[in-house]
Amino acid sequence: MCASPSARTSEYAAEKGTSGAARETDHKIEELFRMMDVAGRGRLDKPELVEGMKYYNGISLKTETIVLLAGMYGSEATGGLTLEDFKRLHHTLMTWSSLFRRHDVDSQEYLLHHSLCSALHELGYKLDRTTTRSLTRKLGRQAKYIQEDAFVRICCLLRRLSTAFKKKDLNRQKNIQLSYYEVLHMALDSCF
Repeated sequence: MCASPSARTSEYAAEKGTSGAARETDHKIEELFRMMDVAGRGRLDKPELVEGMKYYNGISLKTETIVLLAGMYGSEATGGLTLEDFKRLHHTLMTWSSLFRRHDVDSQEYLLHHSLCSALHELGYKLDRTTTRSLTRKLGRQAKYIQEDAFVRICCLLRRLSTAFKKKDLNRQKNIQLSYYEVLHMALDSCF
């Protein structure tokens, strides 16, 4: 089961606080946002976001991963990320990156299967070995290990699928019945 989005939002609010360090971090995020907002519209569209985040804060991200991240926070109404959307995206990405680095105990810049399981469990995802091996095989290198970009992509997919599942699981039974088209829509909405 996924950790609740409200808990993550609360963590961000607590981090923002009124401390000087939090204000400085917010200022740096705002400055970065303005640099990436080439058109000066007050929102980042996909091309600006992709270009600005390829090597974001020491993390090498693929276009597909950036698009997944943007889909988690981007507003359909504006067609891009506002500054507040970008702050939430930044916080999530930094949380996931920190988690990845904590579980990369040998500083090899990848996670083996058991480390991936531990990291995902820490995020609240209790996945069986078959599922995590499948993730490693599909998104990992040589089907043996996961690099940081793939880890971020897995976190995006799991959060988006969990959110879609929760919307259907109104009674919180962890069991829902879906039609083929509902499964297809959940998968597509989670992946793009």
